[in-house]
Amino acid sequence: MRRSGWVLVGLGVLLIVAAAILRFVVAPNATKLPSDTDTSTTYSGTGSVLNAAALQSGDVANALARNIPVTLDRHVFVSQTDGNTAIVHDDLTLKSQAASLDDNHTYAVNRTTLNEATPIQGVQVEDHQGLTISLPFDPEPKSGVYKYWDTPTRTAVPVNYIGTEKRQGRDTYHYQAIAAGPLTNPSLQQRLPSSLPRTLAPRLLPLLPAETQLRLAPLVSALPEQIPLSYTATSTYDVWADSELGAPIDTKINRTIVANVSAVSIPLIPVLTIDVSEDQASVQAAADKASSASTRLSWLEDWGPLLLLIGGLVLAALGLLLGRRKPPQATAEEHPVGAAPRAPY
Repeated sequence: MRRSGWVLVGLGVLLIVAAAILRFVVAPNATKLPSDTDTSTTYSGTGSVLNAAALQSGDVANALARNIPVTLDRHVFVSQTDGNTAIVHDDLTLKSQAASLDDNHTYAVNRTTLNEATPIQGVQVEDHQGLTISLPFDPEPKSGVYKYWDTPTRTAVPVNYIGTEKRQGRDTYHYQAIAAGPLTNPSLQQRLPSSLPRTLAPRLLPLLPAETQLRLAPLVSALPEQIPLSYTATSTYDVWADSELGAPIDTKINRTIVANVSAVSIPLIPVLTIDVSEDQASVQAAADKASSASTRLSWLEDWGPLLLLIGGLVLAALGLLLGRRKPPQATAEEHPVGAAPRAPY
């Protein structure tokens, strides 16, 4: 085979190998949680927020700001990766005219399944189970497949499939998770009073639902000087996840935290409620990011490998064809039989 044929065959083989690497090595890595993940999302809506200091001082009238505008800022970023494990930070800040509340969490997450992972040595993370920030790539549109980690109750609850819907031009799976139970989130617990002076009870009664007033009024005199409180939390999460990438395109959160009289198991009053939806600007940004990632993934999984494969096969075929051609033979006129070869000068 002529040298030029070998060169073309070699280049063709290199392109075919590159196609395989792109499709079976680079593309699968692109479906993992990126090491440079850093997203900010804003939610807005209404809520009720307890002013614990006002309540403790006896200022009952200003103890609870009801049905006021609230915003929720969420910042999700990856600070470190080790193989298939990522350290993910999920920082939330609830803002209102009454207060600003931070609720920050750090998880060790499997970059493929997005579930819990073994922590990186030396990094402090919160124990959790299930999903926290996103669904995995190519999510399953079925109920009962996933669990979601509810931070107020620190429990993993089922994620239920509701239906398929469009969000800013992207096909999404609408999922819903509902959690209810005792409040066990330390950062929220420390912001709420563990007890109330019994002297506040008569002044607090008019703020309570009528049914609670009827149940609690006869018991006030028998309660201790400091009435111990416990808290329960109920949260509903609606997520519209990209049907291809699993990334959340739109989200809605409804949450209620209720104070209870521990001694008699009577719910007193909601001390924190929020009903917020993702701002349209955040939804559009998430959709645009998903669209860009989808296009890039298509080139890594399909178009890029296909073009490289075709190019490689064409070059290899040309090289083999060129190598099989015989070199041109000298004619009788150029070298007559018996004639001496021409001198080179």
